[in-house]
This record gives sequence, structure tokens and C-alpha cells, in this order.
Amino acid sequence: MTAPHDKLVLDESSQISTADLDLVLRFADRNGASLIPTGDPEQLTARLAFSLQLLVELQRPVHDLAGRDLVPGWQPADLEVVLERQSAALAARGWPDPFSFGRPHSPDPR
Repeated sequence: MTAPHDKLVLDESSQISTADLDLVLRFADRNGASLIPTGDPEQLTARLAFSLQLLVELQRPVHDLAGRDLVPGWQPADLEVVLERQSAALAARGWPDPFSFGRPHSPDPR
């Protein structure tokens, strides 16, 4: 069980299915907990892109692990720039566009 202000750390978040991610996000939201997706910052897979897009869509603030301070540069208003930077880094390596996952509810934020 979780309580308000609890932190749920989801390591290797790009490995979870979209359906399972949706369940975890709904659970956290219902219980007032924060979800902290983690993984390799040099990767931006479709699922991680989806997680970041949800933060933007829901306007969920990103706090430090203690839950006290906002993390600079990772707030919903900042994430479009982060998504663009990571997409460009992947494109430079020949990776596919992380937003090409064909789901109408997960549009490219650009």
C-alpha cells in the first residue's frame, strides 16, 4: 500500500509494457504517490517517451527523491526541450524516431 507523497521508483522503465505502465500510473495517481521512472538517460525509448509525455499532459511536477524540492530542468514545461534533445541524439545514432509508435493517445509533443 502507498500513502500520499510516497515515491514509487520504476527502474528500467522502458522495459515495462504500456498496459502495465498505465496500471502503475493509475495506482500512483489514486494514492497520491509519485512515480519516478528511471533508466539510461542516453536512451529515449517509446515507453520512456510516453512516461515523459504523461508528465507533460498531466502537468505532474517532478520532485527530488525526498519529495521536497522540484528537480530543475525536468518540470512539465521543460520536458519538450528534453524530449527534442534526446530525439536528436538518437537520430544522430541512426535510431528510429521514439515517437513513431503509432498510438493516437501518445502524439509527438513537437
